[in-house]
Amino acid sequence: MKDHFAQVLARERAGLAAVTDGPTLAGWSRGVVDELSAPQSPYALALRPTGEVTDRADFLDRWRELIAETVDRLLRSGATSATAGASGDIDGDRTAVLVLAALHGEAS
Repeated sequence: MKDHFAQVLARERAGLAAVTDGPTLAGWSRGVVDELSAPQSPYALALRPTGEVTDRADFLDRWRELIAETVDRLLRSGATSATAGASGDIDGDRTAVLVLAALHGEAS
């Protein structure tokens, strides 16, 4: 796996593990967007559509899993601002795909 993929996954593993509520989730997202605005950051390099497709797909799948696990953990703990009825409608995997799609758009 490419070095920038590994760097991003290591940082995301640590960063998402520290997310415990809405404000820390917002801080995480701001940090990722900041990384994407630096053209040579590992995040910007990882989201560029270049290189080996299978490596990139594996990277994105691993990152999706990390985000989905975080969303699911926040929902189980009740740490989100979702109302009691609405939180059952939130799917961690789907949310993670939407987050990655938005980040990919930010990187473009």
